[in-house]
Amino acid sequence: MRWTVFFIFAYLALIMQVGMEKLLAFGEDRVTPSFLLILGVYIGMAAPPMTTAWALFILGLFADLTRHYLTGDDQVVWLIGPGALGMLAGAVVVVQLRVMMYRNSIIAMALMVFVVGIFSNLVSIAMVTSRGLAWAPTDGIAMWNAADELVRQFHEVVYTTIVAIPIGAILLRLLPLWRFQPLKSKGPR
Repeated sequence: MRWTVFFIFAYLALIMQVGMEKLLAFGEDRVTPSFLLILGVYIGMAAPPMTTAWALFILGLFADLTRHYLTGDDQVVWLIGPGALGMLAGAVVVVQLRVMMYRNSIIAMALMVFVVGIFSNLVSIAMVTSRGLAWAPTDGIAMWNAADELVRQFHEVVYTTIVAIPIGAILLRLLPLWRFQPLKSKGPR
């Protein structure tokens, strides 16, 4: 994979995610799609496992930079880690499940976005929730409710899955630009 192309597309996805947030947000929870997740799944469907892990970890760091929280004393904080480790868990899922899917299919990519989104959001919500436990040495997040966040993130994953269909069609046409290394198959041929 060309890392220069990755960083250009990651920057574009980050700009789209932040810049189009108000335009694409809907519902009372202001749910928005995650372009970083779509890009991560696209990379995960074609790149070798270690490249997938690093790319999704970096995209998770970018996702952490787009989200802020309020602490108990009304300070705004950015937590670096929940999104990165959530996307890393998503990398494990996409590497395990991609062998069962046709990699050049838009529908397979959209389904993978849904599954990876569920797993990565579960991990990141668990990490943010654990911050507020009694034994944790840090302040909890003000007005944080894990159940409400699970519902909101589920709606976000569904919205991202729908948006992944047209974005996936564009990304699949740009496959030669990335120059992914061929994946090695395990087992007899």
